Amino acid sequence: PSTGFNLPLEYRKNGIRIGDVGIINSSGLFDFLFNVCLAADHPINSNRVPEGFKPLPLPDHQNIFNGRVTEGFGIYRLGVPSDYNFKCTGHEGAILILPEGSYREDLHAIGIFRGYASRNGESWYHYANSVRCREAVNGSLHLVTGCHKSTAWALGAFAHSSSS
Repeated sequence: PSTGFNLPLEYRKNGIRIGDVGIINSSGLFDFLFNVCLAADHPINSNRVPEGFKPLPLPDHQNIFNGRVTEGFGIYRLGVPSDYNFKCTGHEGAILILPEGSYREDLHAIGIFRGYASRNGESWYHYANSVRCREAVNGSLHLVTGCHKSTAWALGAFAHSSSS
């Protein structure tokens, strides 16, 4: 997804990352608020953090899986396309094409983030609602623990209605 121009330039360079806190807005986009792994004065946070904020140091690289996404469950590597045709036999479905592949980063030490979120969640909601005016309801804040990124993609979806 594209990042908003109102976000710090440093954030717009790489987009969403592990430690980001935000809301999925009505357009389905991630509305970034702050990153828990960075200092309040880091260019990405730009001192836009909850009162009393103390960052959670990002776990060492042994607790983070990162690398290129290759073949696996539901992921198939296809040759260089000149023209693809897909046949759909179900009533609904979707296909995502990543012609340049994708990059994956996932946190293994989820418990560290879960505990931190539990201790700080109330102040996060206060910040989102009172300072940033987001009207975040309980359960609507998200703490990013992993992401997949790609520089190019194509998406197709279909749904057939049945007359019976």
